[in-house]
Amino acid sequence: MKRLIPIIICIILCFVLGGCAPGGYLNSTDGEITVSMPEVKDPALPEFTEEQKLLLGKWDLVSITVDGTPTTYENSYYHFAETGTCTVLISGTKTDGGFKFLENSLYIDGKKVSYTIENDTLTITDEGGKIHLLKKSAQQ
Repeated sequence: MKRLIPIIICIILCFVLGGCAPGGYLNSTDGEITVSMPEVKDPALPEFTEEQKLLLGKWDLVSITVDGTPTTYENSYYHFAETGTCTVLISGTKTDGGFKFLENSLYIDGKKVSYTIENDTLTITDEGGKIHLLKKSAQQ
């Protein structure tokens, strides 16, 4: 009988403590138990606002305007990734770098630029006055 009491206490504790799992981990509906884990975010990845998320993805470069004269481009693009990396391909020259938002300003490779997004058009203006006109790519 002395051995039976600790076993019964252990069984009771298992049932009692099993119901004390942190909310969101164990869910029971209609007698079925499901386990769900909380979303874990990589602290190294940047967080973007909904407005900033519009920048993410691939943008085809249409033209760059310097001193009022536009030059058109084909097979050129900017790609902004969720990891904070930016790949730019212009006239066969590919450059990998980074981008980030600081105090509502966009920085590409450490250089502050202004940008606007209207529908599927992205306009980037650098500090030198170059205007980069891009269209959202169908290939993401």
